[in-house]
Amino acid sequence: MSARAVTAVGQGFSSFRNEGCDTVVTGKVDTKQRGGGIDANIQVCTSMTDVCSALSIDASVEANCSFGSFDDRLQYTRSFAKSTTSVLIMVVANRTLGTDEITGTKFSEDHKWILDSANDLYSVGGDSFVATTTLGGQYIAFYQFDAETIQERDQLANSAKASAHTAGFSLQARLDTTITNAGSYTGSKYSFVQKIFGQSHGKLPDANNIGQFALDFGTAELDAPVILKFTTQSYNTVEGRPTMTNVDKLRSIFANRIHPAKGLGTIRVAAQHALDSIATVRAIYDVYGCRAADNTLDARQTTYKGYIDAIDKWQNDAEDDVEHAHPPVPTIWSSKDSQRPLEATDIQLPAASYAIMIGPAAGGNSGGNPFDNVPSNAILRQRRVTGIEVWSGDFINTIRTRVQYEIDGLTETLLTNDPGGSMDNGMWDFSNMSQVIQEVSVHYSTDDWLCKEITIVTNQGKYQTHSGQGDQWATWTAQPGTDCFLGFTGRFGDFANRLMVKFVRFAPVTWQ
Repeated sequence: MSARAVTAVGQGFSSFRNEGCDTVVTGKVDTKQRGGGIDANIQVCTSMTDVCSALSIDASVEANCSFGSFDDRLQYTRSFAKSTTSVLIMVVANRTLGTDEITGTKFSEDHKWILDSANDLYSVGGDSFVATTTLGGQYIAFYQFDAETIQERDQLANSAKASAHTAGFSLQARLDTTITNAGSYTGSKYSFVQKIFGQSHGKLPDANNIGQFALDFGTAELDAPVILKFTTQSYNTVEGRPTMTNVDKLRSIFANRIHPAKGLGTIRVAAQHALDSIATVRAIYDVYGCRAADNTLDARQTTYKGYIDAIDKWQNDAEDDVEHAHPPVPTIWSSKDSQRPLEATDIQLPAASYAIMIGPAAGGNSGGNPFDNVPSNAILRQRRVTGIEVWSGDFINTIRTRVQYEIDGLTETLLTNDPGGSMDNGMWDFSNMSQVIQEVSVHYSTDDWLCKEITIVTNQGKYQTHSGQGDQWATWTAQPGTDCFLGFTGRFGDFANRLMVKFVRFAPVTWQ
């Protein structure tokens, strides 16, 4: 069941359910800032707190709202929230048409019956009423860059912030420089999405005109304006109300506007983001069969799920009797002897910890052209080998590697060179994830320094080209539970001059 939207000032609001309620007050409605204005900027974000700030969303209340423009705007950032090594560069243009404010509020005659108790009032009108609404439109362009490590993320973010705020340049020039600089850290790879709120048929700009479009958004027609922001006010300010002391106390515990990180609503969002991130990181370890490298994900998942369950119980207990309930807030051990109330800052996000490494070298140091079948972002895209095909005669002539990107299902075939008339040994199929490559050996000769033969050993069998005339073996052996074969690198001319295994080695997850 979807949450009930906030639509106008005076409407009731439940801070615990983060949704609108029935309207039980009347008053004078004034519109301020008629005609509004435009605010267009580049924002660099590394957390959901940054994103909420960039979108002008109140982290203590509006970030929890699953209705209207709040849900729509935040849905574009939810996938971003799953990664601790991503940087989101945002172009945000806000255009406000005006702010409605209700004053002189009093309870309507039709609702006098709910004033006998705070519980009756809450059951119809919630714990507060909407005091102001800001109507307008918003244009957002998201550029998501995925760094490989937290250190690289921080370097990328610092570089982006410096160029985004350089004085004396146009918004488009600053954006172009920022995207170029950020791309230098990720091989120019990023995901991009843009969206207009407040227009039913808005035409989106091309990449070369985003900055000017954002600046011109102030003159755009908003034929479907949305509520960009709203504030609420306790019924404690309305004459004739029942005793609201306990309601206000519960409300401040759940939606703490002064210290949002202490609010249970904010903590719940943080815990859910952490669970989403845990699922993403776990998938990376699982794709490579390296879950054994970490022993923290399952425990943290249980802990954070426990926080959510405790907050949900607190919320249910509070709503059952807002007039008298004093449910205990979730706590955390601050030392071995004492506990304190849980805060959003106590919840950490995981980052996969790994290194792409190179195994022993077979063949010589020269000849042919360098090749590398494993890009630096292979792990972020969950790229795994699903097949190896080797052409050979007296030498290894060609290697074709079939890979699949588990994150999007795309496949790719990588060929080192033209196989010519050599013999095809057939595709060795590793698509079944239960088949684990345990060892890769390359036979080579110290006479001509060329690679002659490849042998791959898995937990389900052995694959081998015909026997070559070599005198040395270069063998890579996987450490069980932490290592996974990614492909080959080296040098190829007409034959394989040099071959080395590239593999990933996982370590325990890092938390921050």
